[in-house]
Amino acid sequence: MDLIGLHGLSEGIRRPIATLSRGEGYEFRFHAISCYWPHRPDADTPRTDAMKSGIASIAVLTCAGLAIADTITVPPGGDIQAAIDVASDGDIIQLEAGEYFPSATIDMIGKAITLRGAAGRDGSPGSIIDGQGSIRVLQCTSGEGPGTIFENLLITGGHASIGGGLSCSNGSPSLENCTFIGNSADEGGGTYLGEGSSPLLDNCTFANNSASAGGGMHVYLDSNPTLLNCVFEKNFAAAGGGMYIAHTSDPVLTGCTFTGNMASSGSGMYNLFFSSPELTDCTFTENAAILDGGGMININQCHPHINNCMFTGNSAAVSGGSLWPGGGMCNHDSTPTLTNSTLCSNTPDQIYGLWIDNRDNCVLEFCDDCDIDCPGDLDGDGSIDGVDLGMMLSEWGKAGGDLTGDRTTDGEDLAILLASWGVCP
Repeated sequence: MDLIGLHGLSEGIRRPIATLSRGEGYEFRFHAISCYWPHRPDADTPRTDAMKSGIASIAVLTCAGLAIADTITVPPGGDIQAAIDVASDGDIIQLEAGEYFPSATIDMIGKAITLRGAAGRDGSPGSIIDGQGSIRVLQCTSGEGPGTIFENLLITGGHASIGGGLSCSNGSPSLENCTFIGNSADEGGGTYLGEGSSPLLDNCTFANNSASAGGGMHVYLDSNPTLLNCVFEKNFAAAGGGMYIAHTSDPVLTGCTFTGNMASSGSGMYNLFFSSPELTDCTFTENAAILDGGGMININQCHPHINNCMFTGNSAAVSGGSLWPGGGMCNHDSTPTLTNSTLCSNTPDQIYGLWIDNRDNCVLEFCDDCDIDCPGDLDGDGSIDGVDLGMMLSEWGKAGGDLTGDRTTDGEDLAILLASWGVCP
C-alpha cells in the first residue's frame, strides 16, 4: 500500500478535524496540517518510515487499491468545510451532537454527499451550526441535486443579503428533519431558493426567522421546491412572513403548517407574479398581517390550487389601512382554486377577491357552522349514505370524488367515505 504526496514530519499530533472510516477496518484521521494513521489490520504489510512515525504533513493522500472512505465524523467545533473538501460523491459527513461555529459559509461545492447531524431521543436535530449573526450558514450554488443531502441539522444565527440560513441558486438538494431558527436576510431569512432551485424538504421547521421578503423562506424565479410536513412558525417579514413565492415559481406543499407568522402583507404566504403553488392538507392559523392577506395573499396572475386546507384565526387590517384586507386570503388580479377547504373565524373577512369554488368548501364567519368533520358528505345533506357512495363511484379515477386532495378518486377516498358512514357529527 502506497502513501503518495506525503512530505515533512511533525513531532506533535494536531487535533483531528474529521475521522474517515470504512468497513474494511481502515481508519484515517485528517488533521488541519497532519495526517495520522492510527492502526492497520494487516500486520504483514510493509511499513514506510512515514507510517512508523504515524504523523506527516499532507498535500495529497492516495491509498492504492482502497476507495476513499465513505464516512467522515466531525466532532463539535470541528471544520465542516474541510470534511466537505476531502469528501467524494456518496460519502457521509457525520456531525456529532453539539455546536459548530464556522468562520465562513459552508459550501457543498456541487458534491453529492450527505451532511448528517445527530438526532436527539425525540428525533429533533442535535447538531447545531451557528453563523453567530455574521455569515450565511450553508449554500448550494454549484448545481447540487437530490444526492446532496442535509439531515438532522439545526441552522441558526445566519445572516446575509439572501438566504441567512441556506441559499440555493440553481441547486436542488434534499433536506430532512432540519430546523432553521433565528436567521435573517433581506430575502429569505431561513432559506432562499432561487434561479431554478427545486429541492425536497421533508419534516423541516422554520421558526423566528426574519427578512424583508420571506421570513421563513423565499422562493424565486422558476423554482419549484417540494415541501412535506414542514412548519413555518413565528417568522417575520415585510412581505411573506412564513413564505414568499415569486416570478413563475410553483412549489408543491403537503401537510405543512403556517402559524403565528407576521408581516405587512401575506403573513403566512405571499404569492407574486405568475406563481401558483399547490397546497394539500395544509393549515394556516393565527397569522397576522398589518395590512392585507393574513393567511395568504395572491397578486398579479397567481392561481394556486388549494386542496383540503384550513385557514382559521388569521387576521388583516380592519380599517382603512389596507385596500384589500383578506383576513384568511386576499386575491388581487389572481384566482386561486379551492377544493374541500375551510376558511372560517378569520378577521375581518374570510376571502377578499375572486376565487374558484371547485367543490366542498366552507367559507363562513364561524367555524362551528362548517361541516369540518364530514368530508364524505358529497351532496351536502348532512349524512353520508348511498347517494354519496354513488356519486363517488361515478367519479372513479377522476377528481370529482376526491377527498384526499390528490385529484383522483380511488380506494383511499372510498375508505374515508365508508369510515364516516351515517349522520354527520
